[in-house]
Amino acid sequence: MSRRTTAVLVARPERLRQAVALRMAGASYLEIGGALGITRQRAHQLVKASLEETWTKLGEDANHLRAMEVKRTEALLVGLWPNRQQPRYADTILRVMERRARLLGLDAPTRIDERVQGVVRFEVVTGIDGQPGTDGLLEANGPVTIDVPALPAPPGSELPAHDVPPEDA
Repeated sequence: MSRRTTAVLVARPERLRQAVALRMAGASYLEIGGALGITRQRAHQLVKASLEETWTKLGEDANHLRAMEVKRTEALLVGLWPNRQQPRYADTILRVMERRARLLGLDAPTRIDERVQGVVRFEVVTGIDGQPGTDGLLEANGPVTIDVPALPAPPGSELPAHDVPPEDA
């Protein structure tokens, strides 16, 4: 290994630290490059490398902590299980099991149905530029109500009908 290569490897952590500190302070990559005597592209590479290194370490730390938490929940379950017939212990066991399932991602995602039946009512108070009707999209000089028919619910769905205000409201 040449002297130049060794010097670059030794200086790299300091340069990474300086590049990230400048970026955190709001400096552009061009400004970072000027301050460190490197190109804008190299400044970007340094900051990106440092952030990726940090992200990888955080990911490893999170996996380690998650594994420790799973081990703790398993130890709790082993200790509580002999008393599972008692309601107080049964409740605690269920909570520990729920926590373990969340840690391991065992629960299926919750599905939220966002469909609406009936009529959807929008009230447009201002145009895009903040002035009523001055952007060419609206010709009215006040609030405008637009009724849009909602998409029909698919066959077999059991959505409750939403209250729609009467036309004269």
